[in-house]
Amino acid sequence: MAEARLRQDIQFPAGASLGISVDEALKVRRVNDPDSRAIKAARYGVVHWTVVEVDGAAVASKSDLVEALQAKTEGDVRVTFESPENRAPQASPLALKRTLDAIGGDEPGEAAGRAFLKRLKAQHRRPPPTKLEGAQPRPRDDDQEARIVAGSCTWRLNKEDPDKADDLARRACAAHAVVGSRAFDCGDIYAGVEELVGRFLATARGQHRALADAVRLHTKVVPDRHITRRCVSPDPLARRRGERAVARCVEASVWRSANRLGAAVIDLVYLHWGDWSEQGFDAALKTLEALRVRGVVRDVGLTNVDAQSLQHLLEAPSTGTPRIHSVQVNLSVVDRRALTSGLAELCVAHDVRLLAHGALMGGLLSKKWLGAAKPSPDAHPNVRSNLVLVEEFGGWSRFQKVLQALHDVACHRDGVTLSMVAVAWALAQTGVKAVVLGARAAEHVKDAGRAERLELSESELELIDAACADAPGPSGDVYALERTTPVLSHMNQQGRSDAVTTDHLRECSRRLAELHALYAKQLPPAPEGLFEQTVKKARNWTAPSAYANLEVEELVLVLRGFVAEVDCLPSENDEDLLGAPAPAVSRLRTFAARMLAATEQALFVSRNKGAKRIGSYEDINKDAATQAQGAFRARVLAACLDGESPTPNADGCCVS
Repeated sequence: MAEARLRQDIQFPAGASLGISVDEALKVRRVNDPDSRAIKAARYGVVHWTVVEVDGAAVASKSDLVEALQAKTEGDVRVTFESPENRAPQASPLALKRTLDAIGGDEPGEAAGRAFLKRLKAQHRRPPPTKLEGAQPRPRDDDQEARIVAGSCTWRLNKEDPDKADDLARRACAAHAVVGSRAFDCGDIYAGVEELVGRFLATARGQHRALADAVRLHTKVVPDRHITRRCVSPDPLARRRGERAVARCVEASVWRSANRLGAAVIDLVYLHWGDWSEQGFDAALKTLEALRVRGVVRDVGLTNVDAQSLQHLLEAPSTGTPRIHSVQVNLSVVDRRALTSGLAELCVAHDVRLLAHGALMGGLLSKKWLGAAKPSPDAHPNVRSNLVLVEEFGGWSRFQKVLQALHDVACHRDGVTLSMVAVAWALAQTGVKAVVLGARAAEHVKDAGRAERLELSESELELIDAACADAPGPSGDVYALERTTPVLSHMNQQGRSDAVTTDHLRECSRRLAELHALYAKQLPPAPEGLFEQTVKKARNWTAPSAYANLEVEELVLVLRGFVAEVDCLPSENDEDLLGAPAPAVSRLRTFAARMLAATEQALFVSRNKGAKRIGSYEDINKDAATQAQGAFRARVLAACLDGESPTPNADGCCVS
């Protein structure tokens, strides 16, 4: 007999959108609105469930559903969802925390809810990996990747009000996850962002493993200019030392990003090089390829590279350089340099994914600026930098005609905004696989999800292009204007990665202290004075740290990343790198290795004992010593018995 199907009723305001997409068979395919009651009030989560009734009356088709919803004009309408046959209920990431409250307040109901939540978490727990040489490459499936990537550049933490900035970014992460945009674009120079996304990932690990597995992590490496300039020295020895410094800086930055994110692998790492005519990027690319071979990086990309430099890298690659997987450049209806310079066609010809950032020009491509006065000189830096592009385009009055054209297209579609049309235009361009959007508000994230599915007709594209036809627009190669314009070059040089410096050492020490505080029971005690800063618990987050909710196998991989990061820090023999106190680096390296050894020993003990949880550091040492002693006795007895293998008992010892 088939299992009984679960049902749940959800009340929706009459006349309002349900915020979900259903197919012709009334099966729910996705949730479009993160604020929908389908998310907030769902007991189990309704994705893959089927709509069966509206106000108690059965519905058999999509047209029946629409007709029943339109018939109710006042109050609430009750929609009944039914689970698939023989399928365990799936909880949405936001509904998971509300499960107990939604089930009911009585004691039996609460007990049943807790039992269900326990079973659900067990279903999403991943099996332990079979080997620990490093994470295995995930099969590439570019066609299934979301076309909207969550850009985190605008999430930089505000030092004056860090709690507010932290909360905004937390909500943005959750909103992106609900909409389905689960690729996060970070950067090693975006203050606090990588650790922030890492805490979101830790939250997902603890609440919904399937969501954590679906997250894609992208970041950028921006080598410090004072290091890259050494590569242009006329002295061959100085140039080689400069290339070695670049390689060390790039490797340190990648390990630091991975450890900030609390991840053993980064899906995509972009190399940002200030001037592609300068030497040294070959050493940087070879370093990234070495990390890709080791399994730390899955794919390598470039940012703001011009067509000529990219063509040289693709058609005449050096030995040991990686295949370029993606290129990220500025692209909008105003800035079309990626299209006019031939870069887009080059990417298509060589199967390189083109990602567009700046599609909304820092917010200028929105209805807010239609008919408004030109922004003041003290506007937000993102607005000021894009005003330079507006001037190159033909001025503010010319820009208003483009805004009007986008608005005219939006007006002919229900629920479509000017900004959504601008994003859809970018997605429709040659070679563009995705758009990077730095949306912070949940409403903007929701609009981004709708823009992903918005397809513009040929007539609409022609209307937009006609508004830009007689404007020159920024000309030349991608990023050439940014290098020569004082305002833009100043903004681009503000960020420094500060890799392989004293600041890097302090940050690494703080993060290692944070990890140690979470797993102190299973790790050796820290030497006195090694960790100077007090670890503070973050507010407004379910996970207090990017290292929360790690399984033992994952903890081993993260600690291996820490050991590798500390190994990149300078010692007394690294005169060509920025100095850091050598004794401090040595102590940190030693203790990171001890933490790794203790975790690997705990993994060994837990696997041999078949335990689901590991004990304290002292218990682990005792168990490991017992098992080692038993193995030694087994070898001795085997030798005494002339090759007759003794039988091990339950404690790992052997009896003859």
